[in-house]
Amino acid sequence: METPAGARQVLAAIRDTGASHAERRRLTAIILNRASDAARQTLEAMMSTAEWKDDFIESYVQIGVEQGLEQGLERGLVQGLEQGLEQGAANAKAQDVLKVIDARRLAPISVAVTGRRS
Repeated sequence: METPAGARQVLAAIRDTGASHAERRRLTAIILNRASDAARQTLEAMMSTAEWKDDFIESYVQIGVEQGLEQGLERGLVQGLEQGLEQGAANAKAQDVLKVIDARRLAPISVAVTGRRS
């Protein structure tokens, strides 16, 4: 692990586990904690390079995307439900008015273009 080749193998093994981001962070912390000072410095230096940094940052980005999609879906469902309830209430009121008109045998009033009732 003290050589770049060894550090590369360790980092590749961590990445290739298929573990979640949290599990990889935990595994990385354990390895860094158990490594010698020289190995830890080599690993940390390697992790800050674009090759490995992108891999670790990519997992953060993926988590953010998933959280954003989840929040957006939740908000969309809430808004859709609220709008559906409002429209349903308005339709129910309109139906109630039509029932009253029908029950009282009232004819709708038609207003001509002139504004006079017929």
